[in-house]
Amino acid sequence: MYNIKDFLSSEQSVCRVTEVFQSLIDRCAKDNGGTIEVPAGTYPVGGLELCDNIRIILDAGAVLQGSCDLADYPLHDTVNDYPFDEGQDGVRAIFFARNRKNITIEGPGKICGGGKGFDDCGTRRARPRNILFAGCENVFIRNLTLEESGFWNQHYLQCRCVRLDGVKVYSLYGTNNDGIDIDSCCDVIIRNCRIDSQDDAICLKSSTFAPCENILVADCITSTHASHFKLGTESHGGFRNIRAVNLLMRPSPLAVSTHVGGGDRRGASGISLGAVDGAFIENIVVENVTMDGVRVPFFLRHGDNARSYPGMPASGPEFVRGVTLRRITAYGASTQGCYMIGLPDVPMQDVTLEDCRFEFEGGAPARWAGISVPDDRKIHCDMESFGTLSAYGVFARYIDGLTLRNVEFSAIAPEARPALRYEYCSDVTFDGVKG
Repeated sequence: MYNIKDFLSSEQSVCRVTEVFQSLIDRCAKDNGGTIEVPAGTYPVGGLELCDNIRIILDAGAVLQGSCDLADYPLHDTVNDYPFDEGQDGVRAIFFARNRKNITIEGPGKICGGGKGFDDCGTRRARPRNILFAGCENVFIRNLTLEESGFWNQHYLQCRCVRLDGVKVYSLYGTNNDGIDIDSCCDVIIRNCRIDSQDDAICLKSSTFAPCENILVADCITSTHASHFKLGTESHGGFRNIRAVNLLMRPSPLAVSTHVGGGDRRGASGISLGAVDGAFIENIVVENVTMDGVRVPFFLRHGDNARSYPGMPASGPEFVRGVTLRRITAYGASTQGCYMIGLPDVPMQDVTLEDCRFEFEGGAPARWAGISVPDDRKIHCDMESFGTLSAYGVFARYIDGLTLRNVEFSAIAPEARPALRYEYCSDVTFDGVKG
């Protein structure tokens, strides 16, 4: 085991700490693995690249303080191995690894990025993440705190066997500072995490043609101005076999936001499920969720944006089938309402709401009941993508096999719109629906 403090003199500049830290990582690489301990104290660092079989322990009171200077972070080219939209300008990170195995980073210390110091740096996609691992296997992040990343706090791209347990994220300033991004990964467990982020809290993506599959998210608490639990926006590879259970979604502690919702501290959406770049959604279960003050409790969207970029040609839509939302309770949702909208030529299949309670603000004027909801296959998937809906609860379109069982809709103020409206749906079952 190496203790980084044993190798540092009184000089603790970004350059010196980064140099010493990287030299210890390189020693571990020569020994086919090893452990680096970071004791209590603040250590300014730039970008570090990890090796196989490495364990990094951040003791209580240890802070890795990321530099606010882009020059302190090597620019890594991941496009050849892993082409994805947000990597077109190269990527930077405090901890970076590519095609490595057996990586552990554990707390109770913290990693603190440069945050909003990068907002005006002239580049968006190449702002530093706190953690970025691409093509890695057996990744364990435990009891660690991540704060104020320059971009997404932690990004796992085409990784296999990832375990995040007891991770805390506080990232309320700056932009694009997602809490957790699982991207084209398989065999992932996220458990006992606490996220306060201005942008998406827990976000599953498939930025490459590899699907995001075999994922469990459990026992997490989230606050955000954007989406609490999200599939998409990037959805080239699809999503399969995903279960999210026992989630608590709360309003953000930050009243002012530059993201979706502006000054509304409620999250934009609770459960956001979207496949709009082609690909598919299959076998998704979200259950035992409580939302307090989320503007739109959920939406489900199958679209056809036909987006492309170098290395990633556009692909047509595949399918959405087997989506279940069960035991969802939402209080204080906005007048926007929820939507489930597929495509006329590829209707969604087997969508179920079961044992759910949704409370909305209500109070919409009578004219909203006659609103025509747009029918455009290229509309993106955000909470407001289809504008004002003609139902205050759920608007559904193009679904074969729609089931609502023991579902209750309520509005605090009188509503002129119906709780539920559906169009071009077949095999529809209502059992115990109140509205």
